[in-house]
Parts: sequence; C-alpha cells; structure tokens
Amino acid sequence: MDECAEENLKHLPKSLIKRHVELQQQLDKQKEEKLELGSAQQQVNYFLDAFGKKACEINETIELLRNGLVIKENLPEYFDKLSKELQNLNRFLSTSTSYLRVYDIRKCKQTLEEMQICCQELEEKLLPKKKFGFKAKKYKVLNQNSVEKKCNDEVDGELMKNVWWKDKINLNNCGFYNRSGEFLKLNASDVDGKDVEISLLHDCTVVLFGTPSTLHVTNTDKCKIFSGPVSTSVFVENCNDCTLVFPCQQLRVHTTRNTKFYIHVTSRAIIEDSDQVQFAPFNWHYEGIKEHFKHAGLDTDRNNWNLVDDFNWLALDVPSPNWKIIDASERVQDWSLNLQDLKN
Repeated sequence: MDECAEENLKHLPKSLIKRHVELQQQLDKQKEEKLELGSAQQQVNYFLDAFGKKACEINETIELLRNGLVIKENLPEYFDKLSKELQNLNRFLSTSTSYLRVYDIRKCKQTLEEMQICCQELEEKLLPKKKFGFKAKKYKVLNQNSVEKKCNDEVDGELMKNVWWKDKINLNNCGFYNRSGEFLKLNASDVDGKDVEISLLHDCTVVLFGTPSTLHVTNTDKCKIFSGPVSTSVFVENCNDCTLVFPCQQLRVHTTRNTKFYIHVTSRAIIEDSDQVQFAPFNWHYEGIKEHFKHAGLDTDRNNWNLVDDFNWLALDVPSPNWKIIDASERVQDWSLNLQDLKN
C-alpha cells in the first residue's frame, strides 16, 4: 500500500478501514493457498513421472527376459537387479503416500504387484532350481543388555516371500528376530536413525526408546510393541492379537488381524487385507520423549490417529467394517503406568 492510499484511508470510517484490511487479508490468503496447491501438484506430478519412468525400465527388462534375449549365465544377475529395483520403487511409493490421492496409490500398487508377479513367474520358469525368495544375511539383534546375537543364515522362504515390501535384512538394521515369551528393550543409542526390524515374535513385549528411521513389524502374534517417535514410516505385516503403541509420520498395515494401535500419526493410516483392527490415540510417555518428537521431526499438535484409509473398502458413504475406534472406556488410559506390570 503506497503513501497516497494510506492517506486516503485515514479519512474513511473505521468500519470501512477494517473491512478493507479483512478483504486484503483474504486475498493474500487465497494467493498463498493457490501457491501451496500448485506446489503440491508439482510434487504429485514429479512422483507420477518418476514412478512411470522407472516402471517402464523394469518392464523393458522383463520383456528381455520373457523373449529369451538374456543368456542363461546372466539370469541371476538380472533377477537380482529387478528385485532391488522393485524394492526401491515400493519404498518410493510408501514414502509418498502422504500427498498422493488414494486412486494414484492404488494404481501404482497394482502396477508394482503385476511386475512382481511377472518376475516371480519368469524366475520360476527360467531358473526352476532357484526358489524365488530372499535370503537374509546375518544381522545384529540386541537385547536389553546389548548382547549381540545372530539369526539364522536363511529366513524361512514361506514366511519371507509374503512380506509385502520384500526387503532384505542388512547389517545396518537392528531389532529382534525369532523370540518367544521375552521382555525385549533397545535404547536410543541402539535405534536412533536406524531401520528397526521385528519379526517372528510370539508373546513378547518390545520397548524401543529413541527415534528409529523406520519400523518393520512382521509375522508376530500376541505381542505388545512400544516405540518412541519413528521419523518416517511404520510397516506392519501379518500380525495377530497384538498391541502396538508408537508415533510416526506414516503407517501401513497389511494382512493383520485383531490388533490394536495406540498411535500418533501425522498423515493418514492405511490398512489393506486386514480386519478387526482398532485405533486409539498414542498415550505412552517416558523421560525424553518430547526431545525425541523434535528429533524425529513430528508435529505433536497434529495427530490423525482416527483417520484411516482401507484399500479394500471402496464405498464412500459407508464406513469400513474392517477397523474401528476403541471405545474410551475400553482403552488403556496410560501405557506408562502399565509398562512395569508388563515387564513383571
């Protein structure tokens, strides 16, 4: 506003000046919203373009294999490369769901599944002696006394082939594998910035203090799992009769039954091929958790614990029967008070 305009405003009634200011503020707000919308659309366009290009590259490799244009000696190398590319593309999709439309997510997921099925069928056909699956290298598992333990050289193929992101366990990960009836704990120094993997646990209580980068929970039953703020995503697969308590940026739940989630999530939770899953707000507190929220970059004032998208439920006007909110009277009011009882 120039000096002449300001001088003219001085001679107007206060009500008109107030209306003029409000109108200007509204125009500024609309301008900001247009800029934000344009930026969000650019982000979506970038993802779809990058995803499409990578999918085309993978399909070109699949066609080479299908048409017999790769010599037999090089087949293992090609299939290993395809496996890694599909893993990376799946991760790219998983970390982009917060700004993508449900339609885009479903379409991309369908594309991924079709390519994975093609790869599996081709490998079984061209390399029949090699079972399609992923071997897991030995990795470190820490108990509450930070004693290193080793897992088996090879994870059972029938279990691992169903892990939907099909990720390899590597030496940079930490977590717990193949345990039963134990109280397991990792401190912040163990998990900060790392990918934590919890798999094949039965009737265990797991406590993770600190800020993991990601948390993968697979093939567990009758377990209680507590985690400090996870800076990116939590992936839950094949869990039954469990209770999970954690804050995170994104949550993806797959083939899970009769499981309760006490969560703080800054995007929307996504479930698929799951039923009898229940949600309540995160309510576990420990010394230092506020600093861990800051370290993870999670907004403590933004919690979408009750916003859940069910990819198996297409009706817009009827709620999904596969999930529900835990009634306030049925919730554990404060897990902090129950943790000592769980340990005992």
